[in-house]
Amino acid sequence: MRRPFRLLLPLLVLAAAPAVAGPYTDLEKCYQANGQLEETQTGNKKVTTYKSEAEVAEGCNEKVVAKAKGAKDAKTVGELATIVGRNSNWQSALAVYVAGVKGAGKKGICDAKDARDAAHLALSSPKDHPHSTNALAFYGACWPESKEDVVDQLTPEADSYHKEHLCAFLAGKKALPADKAAVCKGS
Repeated sequence: MRRPFRLLLPLLVLAAAPAVAGPYTDLEKCYQANGQLEETQTGNKKVTTYKSEAEVAEGCNEKVVAKAKGAKDAKTVGELATIVGRNSNWQSALAVYVAGVKGAGKKGICDAKDARDAAHLALSSPKDHPHSTNALAFYGACWPESKEDVVDQLTPEADSYHKEHLCAFLAGKKALPADKAAVCKGS
């Protein structure tokens, strides 16, 4: 009976082993801190704080965005955005793309499918929500490359938030096509 277990033991250890360390292992691990209790001492009082998933994600997202500000190429920006998308959500990853465009330039970032998809999702958020704000910042940073994508999203079937954001954005850019003006009047 012991022999089969000995044969399985290396496989169990291998399966439980962490992924190969990469350049962003510390950022990936940051997201694993949710659900943990943190104890601090304040004078004679011991204070226990619970770290929720949202609180942890927000702090980790800020670290990834800070790293993206120093990125020099689209590949790095994409890798960093994937960390946020995978561990938090893709709408939050837009902040990484915006920071990346400012640091690394537009090439390879403005036309990234993940970035465009995240921007589409983010426009379903209310006006002052960080997701919609980042989506519009992304489109602004990638203007005029994003013009066709923005105009294509403005359809009669689009939800009210999409219409509100896109109509205001295109009007501000003085780029609202005449055939789309009716969509904006009806919203």
